[in-house]
Amino acid sequence: MRTLPEPSSDQPSGDVLSVELVRAGLRTSPGDAEDLAGTLAGSDPPVTALLAGTEPSATDLLAPLAHRLDRELHVDPELAGLAHPVVQLRDEDDDWLGAAVLGGRALRAFTRLSAEIEPPATVVVAADASVVAALLALLTGRDDLDLHELGGLPASRVCLRLDPGTGRCLAAERVPAPRSVPREATGSASESVSANEATGSASGSTPAGEIARSMTRSP
Repeated sequence: MRTLPEPSSDQPSGDVLSVELVRAGLRTSPGDAEDLAGTLAGSDPPVTALLAGTEPSATDLLAPLAHRLDRELHVDPELAGLAHPVVQLRDEDDDWLGAAVLGGRALRAFTRLSAEIEPPATVVVAADASVVAALLALLTGRDDLDLHELGGLPASRVCLRLDPGTGRCLAAERVPAPRSVPREATGSASESVSANEATGSASGSTPAGEIARSMTRSP
């Protein structure tokens, strides 16, 4: 993972909090959950907390990992996706409203998370694809992340590095869905993005709404 090239006063001087943000959806299978458990059980730093949205796809995705680590799986209402009332009531022209609400609630959960968990630690968070997309769009704007390429690459997991003091996202690494995106199509198993990386042209940026639409497509 590439890190920030130049330190600044608002960057942490010590450990950062690692967050494995996992996308859940209708096509999530028991095999996906077992694969995830095998991948993250040996995380360094160790997994100290497991959080999921209210959807069964999110809780089912983390259940094998919780069992393997003998840790409680916490369901956080602020990570709710499609079941949220605002999403149910919106019109087709109001997709931005649902995304804003879902992203804002998830961002609030992340801010609380960074304040409650002492690093070094890894936290695994599973949420509906709509929540993951909205949260990444908000982080792009708030923390000046260069996530424009996310619109063209389905990601099953995004590894975030948070400042434990402020909750600011310092870097992100996306991991493509292994069963949907052939390695030769992406060029590598994972690609990294980090804060304050210049895109080099205006055409390199992707609107938050497009990120949300792309991330919520089934891979």
